Amino acid sequence: IPITDVTDTLTDVTDTLTDVTDTLTDVTDTLTDVTDTLTDVTDTLTDVTDTLTDVTDTLTDVTDTLTDVTDTLTDVTDTLTDVTDTLTDVTDTLTDVTDTLTDVTDTLTDVTDTLTDVTDTLTDVTDTLTDVTDTDTLTDVTDTLTDVTDTLTDVTDTLTDVTDTSLM
Repeated sequence: IPITDVTDTLTDVTDTLTDVTDTLTDVTDTLTDVTDTLTDVTDTLTDVTDTLTDVTDTLTDVTDTLTDVTDTLTDVTDTLTDVTDTLTDVTDTLTDVTDTLTDVTDTLTDVTDTLTDVTDTLTDVTDTLTDVTDTDTLTDVTDTLTDVTDTLTDVTDTLTDVTDTSLM
């Protein structure tokens, strides 16, 4: 075998190995991009979980407030029963009922405000879920995975060529 043929073959093998190294670097970069994207998705899901926990806490507060309203309404009923039983105390009792109804109105206003906050939080959760399930984001991840697959196929082909060349 002439030395020129050996030199040419070694040059071809070196070029092919350089191509394989470049391709593997591209695969590593692509995998890093995929990992970063998956980390972003994980962070978003953590934010959604935190928001859902906040919604649960707010709903617990609403339940407590509704219990207070029920207790207040029970007090109003008792007061109205006392009015029926004692006509001489009607004026004083009506004043008490008016005060109690004012408290109920204040409590209902608080409940309305809390429900508005819950609605806003649910809207935020819906927006976040929409962002997480956005078709463009999922398409980008799919495209990146397709690129990685194509690159790995190229590396396999190149390695096969190197193997075939080295066996010659």
